Amino acid sequence: MRYIPIYILSFFINLFFWIKNWKHLRSTLKRKKVLTFRGIDDVRAFMGLQDYEKDKYRDWMPWVITALKRGKDDCDGLAVLGKWALSKIGIKARLVRLEKKGSRKGHMICVAPVMKVMVSNKQVINFAGQRHWLSDVFHYFNGRYDIIDGIQINGGIKNAEEKG
Repeated sequence: MRYIPIYILSFFINLFFWIKNWKHLRSTLKRKKVLTFRGIDDVRAFMGLQDYEKDKYRDWMPWVITALKRGKDDCDGLAVLGKWALSKIGIKARLVRLEKKGSRKGHMICVAPVMKVMVSNKQVINFAGQRHWLSDVFHYFNGRYDIIDGIQINGGIKNAEEKG
């Protein structure tokens, strides 16, 4: 099977999900709108309520409303929810792909570099200190991933920090 870019595949999976579940679209959109968070502790509690479920067929990224309706997802969906939840309290975050060179497996997280916050699956982690966010992520995962956000860490974390 030829490679289909994840964003194209994700669009169609989300679209078909909502064609099948169209009766729940209005209530899910309303839930998305009314869900509020007062601070990072509310985001932490919300993420803790999510269920982790590995994708059954291929890796894809749900829309926020799809992940809210499903109530479960793998690291991609939980990172998407984390980014959305952080944005609700004014924290700008981004999705970051972690990979191990030579492996097809990876991990998706949400990182807010300025606020030193990371969402990994159901956990919301605060980083302390003055390290660069790449270094925080690298050390949190004990060097398990050597490609962070497309930046190869093989030259050491200092070289990667200069690139990112």
